[in-house]
Amino acid sequence: MLGDPMVCPSHHLQLLAVLACVLTNETLVPCQDPPDVTLSMISKADYWLQKGLARRDCGRVGRAVYNFTEAIKVDRRCWMAYLLRAVCLLRQKHYSRAKTDLETFLQAHPTNFVALYNLALALCALGDNDAGLQRLNRAVECCTQSERSKHPYLFQARAMLLRRKV
Repeated sequence: MLGDPMVCPSHHLQLLAVLACVLTNETLVPCQDPPDVTLSMISKADYWLQKGLARRDCGRVGRAVYNFTEAIKVDRRCWMAYLLRAVCLLRQKHYSRAKTDLETFLQAHPTNFVALYNLALALCALGDNDAGLQRLNRAVECCTQSERSKHPYLFQARAMLLRRKV
């Protein structure tokens, strides 16, 4: 397994700043990568996923989107490719396309809190803070008690949206 980018110690501080930027239509885009998966479990699309992960990790987000798209072409049920592509699309500020990929992924994995979190970010960036808050609430519900300490950004993002509603 590749390293889990969600457990960066300073991530929760960065989240507040970048979510505030999205909510105020500034340029930064917060997004959260899913934990990487064991590629032998993925299917025949693993070649494209490996290339996409390598390119994403090197900062070549546009090429990663292409590779994840190729994985989906090979196997329309390669759900991880939808999630990984959506995160890259969020980074590129293609919020509508990211939203579509996240909704597709969530049809197969409706309790994946990372996807719900990223969908909330896409919805907020598209101006639908109420729907974003609903997805964040659902993400918190889906995050098990033992996982919550590793993912404080869920609660911080929700608190920030709640404060904006008042």
